[in-house]
Amino acid sequence: MTTTVATSALGVAFWVIAARLCPPAQIGRDTVLVVAMQTIGAVADLNLNATLPRLLPITAGRRRMVGLSFSVGSTVALVIGGTVVLVGPAVASGLDFLHADSGLDVLFPVAAAMWTLFALQDSVLATVGRAGWVPVENTVFGLAKILLLIILTRTGNSHAVFLAWVAPMAALTVPIGTWLLRHGLVDDPPSRTRHPGKPARSARSALLRFLAWDYGALLAAQTGVVAVPLGVLAWCGDDANASFSVGFTIVLAVESLVLSVGLSLTIQAANAVDTAAALTRLVFRRFGPGLLAGVALAVIAAPLLLAPYGRTYVDGGSTALRLLLAASIPQAAVTLRCVLWRLDGLSRRSCIIQVISLCVLFLTFFPLTRWWGTTGAASAWLAAHSLGALIVAPGLARRIAARTTPTGCLPTGCLPTGCPPTRGRPGPFRSTQIPSADDPRDLMNTGADT
Repeated sequence: MTTTVATSALGVAFWVIAARLCPPAQIGRDTVLVVAMQTIGAVADLNLNATLPRLLPITAGRRRMVGLSFSVGSTVALVIGGTVVLVGPAVASGLDFLHADSGLDVLFPVAAAMWTLFALQDSVLATVGRAGWVPVENTVFGLAKILLLIILTRTGNSHAVFLAWVAPMAALTVPIGTWLLRHGLVDDPPSRTRHPGKPARSARSALLRFLAWDYGALLAAQTGVVAVPLGVLAWCGDDANASFSVGFTIVLAVESLVLSVGLSLTIQAANAVDTAAALTRLVFRRFGPGLLAGVALAVIAAPLLLAPYGRTYVDGGSTALRLLLAASIPQAAVTLRCVLWRLDGLSRRSCIIQVISLCVLFLTFFPLTRWWGTTGAASAWLAAHSLGALIVAPGLARRIAARTTPTGCLPTGCLPTGCPPTRGRPGPFRSTQIPSADDPRDLMNTGADT
């Protein structure tokens, strides 16, 4: 959470300076580039940013798993980024600058790949006990991009905002990633115990299904994140998108704070899923009141939040910012429910709820944006997340109140621990107790169903 607070504060400072130094049209274009880069990174990492903290603690071959994740994620990001450069201008006229501006068609796919690695590294560092490095890394990144933004705007660069993001990110990603793969990960020796191939294959198939549903949930969520600013850009123009995007960036910072809490919950409960309910109750007591109070205060003070960016942003973005901030509360409820579903091995439900929210967003976005502009776009965002929260609220309350875990999540026999499958009712995800350090098989063996 510390790193998210520091990153958010520096991020706000970055956008305030950008709004003062750059024209609104440039802010609108570069914001689309930054959001698209982040979205491609989130899609390309195959949701490993969320699942690695769940799997690494129970995996023997950590270095191989992380190296494979880095390779696959960066390759997928390059492919998607290249596709956006080739197809984007033909689909959305607002993206014509991808071809018109020299070098941007090459830089954007590379930046998307680097962002994928940058985000994955933070997750791995936190999981392997190097969480203290993450706020340092992100603070350096935040300060460096502000300094570079000032330098680039003074030279008259037409994409100063985007380049200020990319250059520091690349400078940090390469050395940290190299250190992680060479020195930061320790592989546990595999157990000599072998188990039959058929149960192992069955469990691996179940794990792949679990990851596929979890990735589907990510795709649905990220589709909404990238579609909204693109839709505002296409329907409302550069200037309106600049005002909307500043507020949208503030709301994404709030979402990042909630996601960091979910990541911490995942890491803490990874080896002891039975503690998830108690940990979630603790999260509600410590984090919930602050989130509610902070969002309520921000809704009231929305014009003051936008005032540092300039009068144009206050007049054009205050109402939209209030609606987007109001959506943060139901969005947090859905995010927390998805974290618990991931711990319980029920990622299909996460995918279903995210798809429902995305459908509501698409069904309401176009008519509301046509009628009310950026205010309509923000209203569609609020409606989509509110419906999702209404659907998950009863189950979330029951799950938090439960004293036992309804379904465990440790994939039996599908990770390179060499451990035998758990006896009992079929299924790869079963309730788990705190594992014993004396016997590696205890990392995979689980208790009775509840």
